[in-house]
Amino acid sequence: MNRNHRWCTSTAAVTLTAGTLLMPSNVAFADDPSGADLTTTHVDFNVKCWSSHGDYQPFNDGAAKPPTPTNQAAGSNPTNKWGVTVAAPKSVIPGDVFTYRIQPDLVHNSIVDPAGIKNPRLSWIRMKYDIDIPPGAELVSAESVDTDPPPAVDDRGATAAKLVGSPEVTRIGSDGNEDPLGSILRLSMGNYTEGTKKSPTGNGPNSLFADFNHSTTEELGLQTPKDSFIWFPAIDVTMKAPDQGSIQPTLRINDTESTGYGRPENFFTYQTDEGSQDGSGSKSNHSVRCAPLLSTDPVVIIDQTIGPDLQAPSLDAGSLPLTTIQVLPDSPIFGLDGRAIDIVDNGTADGTPVQMWDYSPGAQNQQWDTSTGEFINPRTQKCLYAPGQPNGTDFPDYPNGTPVQIIDCANVGFSSWDLRDWDSVSEVTGGGVTDGSRDGLAIFHSGSQKCLDVTDGVSANGARLQLWDCTGEPNQQWNVLPETTS
Repeated sequence: MNRNHRWCTSTAAVTLTAGTLLMPSNVAFADDPSGADLTTTHVDFNVKCWSSHGDYQPFNDGAAKPPTPTNQAAGSNPTNKWGVTVAAPKSVIPGDVFTYRIQPDLVHNSIVDPAGIKNPRLSWIRMKYDIDIPPGAELVSAESVDTDPPPAVDDRGATAAKLVGSPEVTRIGSDGNEDPLGSILRLSMGNYTEGTKKSPTGNGPNSLFADFNHSTTEELGLQTPKDSFIWFPAIDVTMKAPDQGSIQPTLRINDTESTGYGRPENFFTYQTDEGSQDGSGSKSNHSVRCAPLLSTDPVVIIDQTIGPDLQAPSLDAGSLPLTTIQVLPDSPIFGLDGRAIDIVDNGTADGTPVQMWDYSPGAQNQQWDTSTGEFINPRTQKCLYAPGQPNGTDFPDYPNGTPVQIIDCANVGFSSWDLRDWDSVSEVTGGGVTDGSRDGLAIFHSGSQKCLDVTDGVSANGARLQLWDCTGEPNQQWNVLPETTS
């Protein structure tokens, strides 16, 4: 019987080179088909972009025609649209090493520069795209991933093209410098970031090495191709789960200046590449800085610890967590020969049977919450269930051999399950099981007064579970600890 394994590993090797964190080879990627517990979340958000020539709208927002100088003017307060897709496990267990992927959306760049000059060959250079390292979890590694762009053609017939250069992911501090303890991951090339004489404060060690004469390719950093559809590489982040809580991936939003308007710390910045002039002439290189904001107009934030009149720009969805990965306790139930109760083929539909299968640490189809009088699988939110046979009364019959499955918890009826010692089972059933020295516990079904039973006592992967008269035999012994029963 095949089953899907969970999308993470328990161990991973880490290699660190100057400026780059390398992905361990034994960690599954977000597009791994075995990722049955993977969730994909898409987040659309607005960005406000400042330039060294004023407010700027670098994206076309999918329009058939590029923006005009009229709607680029300072004070027009244009809003850009962008988005990101995050692929991540729904939940992990403490100590798990797992990977999530952040994939920026395709962008349709404008052919109008910050000064309002049309240039169909407008190029962006020295780009950076920053994301936060989620607090509370340990970073293992990160890398850029060369993914294929979706098929798309703009109004001029241009197709999506990948960035020019060698993208790499660097761990940095809030000052933009490489820092092994930093809280930010940066997608860039050589950590070259924007910075002109007009605004010489780019966030990074190479921001002031402006190269307007193109003396070296490296100093141009990460560049766009001369096309209007731009496809970014994905960022794969591998982390070790904490003992409790949750992991919430975000864009760069957590340091003080990152969500301010026109800050070099903004999550996405670059420089236009148009000539040898520096931020003032008709063909100039301009810094561009984008933050996840709805508006640059300040709003009042009430915070008694700071003051009642603190003002800040209006934040957007991109300034919130992109997804949430829950850290759940590993809660399998072990039975015959140390195998665990397992939902067949990671199923989620009502009526999916349960079986015995080799224990896989953290496997989502082997998790059971037994604290409520029901046995609930956290991933599916379905309950363990034994379908009774109608007999014309309110209390159905449960003959020996009734199969056990999962069902929507609202449809369980009056029956419940609980772990009991064998002495208490004997008291309820009126005898037949009296040995209080049994190694395991009974999983007792109140509606039938029967016990959860491995069919025919078969010790093998795929052995189905059923209801049977309580006997206390090894195929009815259960425990929440990984101990082998004989």
